[in-house]
Amino acid sequence: MLAARDGLSLVVMRHTYFLTLVLGLLSACAFGQAPAPHLDPALVSYFSGEWAGEGAFANGKPISADLSFHLSLDSAWLVYEHS
Repeated sequence: MLAARDGLSLVVMRHTYFLTLVLGLLSACAFGQAPAPHLDPALVSYFSGEWAGEGAFANGKPISADLSFHLSLDSAWLVYEHS
């Protein structure tokens, strides 16, 4: 009697794991179908490229920077790099 009950509990446990896996995959597929957002082309064309700037603080201390902007993540992200 003990062996039959242990076998039944093993079958129930396997089914539970299987159902949990299937439901997890189905929910991941359902939430993963949203269309990828894309940035406004006018915004992208305005910022894309290399930029350089120079100036001074109010106290006269100079400041300068080189910047670059480019698209990434299937045109859903505008990457900003400062050097």
